[in-house]
Amino acid sequence: PSSPSGAQLTAAAVEAAASAPPTPSAPGSSVDFSGSWVLTRSAKLDEYLSALGVNYIKRAAAARMAPKHEWERTDEGWQFTTQRPALGPKTEALPIGREVDDDVDGIAVLKLSRWEGDVLVTDVTPTDPARRSKMARMTMRRYLLGSGADAKLVLEMTYGDIVCTREFSRA
Repeated sequence: PSSPSGAQLTAAAVEAAASAPPTPSAPGSSVDFSGSWVLTRSAKLDEYLSALGVNYIKRAAAARMAPKHEWERTDEGWQFTTQRPALGPKTEALPIGREVDDDVDGIAVLKLSRWEGDVLVTDVTPTDPARRSKMARMTMRRYLLGSGADAKLVLEMTYGDIVCTREFSRA
């Protein structure tokens, strides 16, 4: 039997690629966070925010909120917009492997996201060296439990030895 020519291989590869389903997630993962998610459960939020130095009034307000997140894939990773009733929307970019500026309760930070298997891990570091030396390590881990309409998006926020878990369901 004869082998196909380079032109035939190229045409076959183009046809196969065109008929293949689109990749559902960011590079390095089969996870698809796309869509709307609403907070359904939260554990240790007050302890987490208190450790960060957030005052009682802001902690109480945060505990009463049920934020809604709208996730979308970007060329560089993921981004989501949080609908905040009194404050308006906030969009956070999570490019994979590239630091981005952000703030956590008024503290300027750098965020660096990466995949660890099917978990999107974001390390958060204050930009001020004096603050950085005083603060514990802060990490956010996001992953899915289950699939389809019953999937849960889990956010684990770690500050030092405190882990706050927030669970979101599809809206």
